[in-house]
Amino acid sequence: MYGTKYKPEYCKKLVEHMSEGYSFTTFGAVVMCGRRTLYEWLDRHEEFREAKQLGEALCQRYYENLNKRRLEGDKDIDGYMLQFTMRTRFYKDYGDKSKLQIDVQNKTVEDLVIEAKKKQLENKPIEEVEYKEVTKEKTNGIKRTKRVSKK
Repeated sequence: MYGTKYKPEYCKKLVEHMSEGYSFTTFGAVVMCGRRTLYEWLDRHEEFREAKQLGEALCQRYYENLNKRRLEGDKDIDGYMLQFTMRTRFYKDYGDKSKLQIDVQNKTVEDLVIEAKKKQLENKPIEEVEYKEVTKEKTNGIKRTKRVSKK
């Protein structure tokens, strides 16, 4: 099996990798391991978690610098692709804020549809209904996200 043993020097490599605009997931290709292994390292190694947080900030800075260059007139940068990338990768800062989140714990699909329709009747814009179910188990937790588009 390739590179499944964690090494402390991966922290610096991860920060450098992400500072060039690459994702956390693609770091697995650098150290020859899969996504699951990377997330296991996050759970086990505080310094790796901190490196990922720093890497995420530097990755966002990389794309913000590209955006700045584009605004200053660099025509070699595809503005539409850059906008798409920033809205999807850095959703908290650049994503569409008109989404409605509904807690689905102990609710049926029918309950969710009724709740979404009530929100619609209240004249609240709904482009997309997003709901999330998260268990409270830490090691074997299940995370499910499903998006239902408005038609």
